Amino acid sequence: MEAFVDQILQQRRNHDTFTRRTIDVDSRPDLAQRFRVTVVPTIVVVDEGRVACRVEGRVGVPELRDALSPWLR
Repeated sequence: MEAFVDQILQQRRNHDTFTRRTIDVDSRPDLAQRFRVTVVPTIVVVDEGRVACRVEGRVGVPELRDALSPWLR
């Protein structure tokens, strides 16, 4: 999934405005609970301090691109 996200971001002009963090939910159960992660993998987009989008489970590039499109140029 990380490779798909990287692929999508590298294709966009504003890819450097994103910060991607990978969290191990086993070592950080506090963050998993805070962001309500119940399915791995889960992508959570935090925009201006709030969860703006989430993608749960394994999805392909087209689905990720659609989900992230409001933040991509």
